[in-house]
Amino acid sequence: MARLPREMVTELSALLDQMVGLQEAMVTTIDHKLAAMRRADVEAMQVISRDEGELAGKVVVLDRRRLDLTAELCAALNLPGRERARAMTLTHLASRVEVSLRPGLLQRAQTLREVMLKVARANEIVEKVCRELQAHFKSMFAAMVQDESQPTYGRGGVGRTASGANVLDAVG
Repeated sequence: MARLPREMVTELSALLDQMVGLQEAMVTTIDHKLAAMRRADVEAMQVISRDEGELAGKVVVLDRRRLDLTAELCAALNLPGRERARAMTLTHLASRVEVSLRPGLLQRAQTLREVMLKVARANEIVEKVCRELQAHFKSMFAAMVQDESQPTYGRGGVGRTASGANVLDAVG
């Protein structure tokens, strides 16, 4: 027996609520990762990154279900075929469902959008921190192998070019 569009909208609304919850958990997890980075707590960063990966996997599963449910709803509403339905926005879909169902669907879509933007901003900060760390490590390793292009400080803080055996050869 075919499901009614109202049932599918109810399921989609519940799914969007779950997606919002996962995205909020992602924001919290990224905040914890940044805190661990500030403390230079490598073990915590590894645990948190693993948790973040698990959350991301759950987000992917729910998003696939959202796409399938949207396609199913579009078919029930006699809207474009499955492929076009996958590209349909929630706002556009809401404009096609029963009027009484629109506000809830639109509010959930807006909330999800806002939380996803928070995740994106938090990830931008992590990315900037990682770029700075990478540049620092690059400079540090260059100094350890006595890369002549890397200036160092000599006695009295005077800048000079490194000379002699490199650190990695000396301890290796």
